Amino acid sequence: MALPERYHFSRKLNKCAVLDAPFKEGDTIHTAIFLGFEDGGYLRKDYSEEGWKKRPEEELAPFSSWQSKWKKLEKIEGDKPLHKETAESLLERLSAEDDSSTDNTRYVLALMLERSRILQETESQEVPGGILRIYRHKKTEAIYII
Repeated sequence: MALPERYHFSRKLNKCAVLDAPFKEGDTIHTAIFLGFEDGGYLRKDYSEEGWKKRPEEELAPFSSWQSKWKKLEKIEGDKPLHKETAESLLERLSAEDDSSTDNTRYVLALMLERSRILQETESQEVPGGILRIYRHKKTEAIYII
C-alpha cells in the first residue's frame, strides 16, 4: 500500500523505547510504526522483547510492526570519503593518463577552465580524428593537448 503523503521515519535507536535499556548483539527487537501524531506524520519506536510486552496500554495500536535480530552497524574497512577534485586537478590527472576514452571529458574540462580564464587556447589543428587543441595555463604555463 502506498502512503498518500510524504513521510519521514527516524533511524533505529540503540535502546528500548520503554525500558530505556541498550540493545545487545543478537537480541530480538520489535519495531513499530505509529500514525496520527500532531504533525500528521509517523513515528518509529524500537522495543526489546520485554519492552514490547510492557508497552503502555494507552499507546495506540501500531500501523505496522515487525521483529528482527539486533545487529550493530559496522563501518566497512576501506570505506573512505571521496576525494574532492577541481576541474583543474581532474584535467591534470586525465591528461597524465592519456586515455583516448576520456578525450571528450578533457575537452569539456578545458572549455570550463577556458571560460573561467584559467586556460587559454593557443593553437588548433585539423587532424583525421577531429581537432587537436593546445591550451596553456595562464599562471603555471602548463600545456594541455586536447
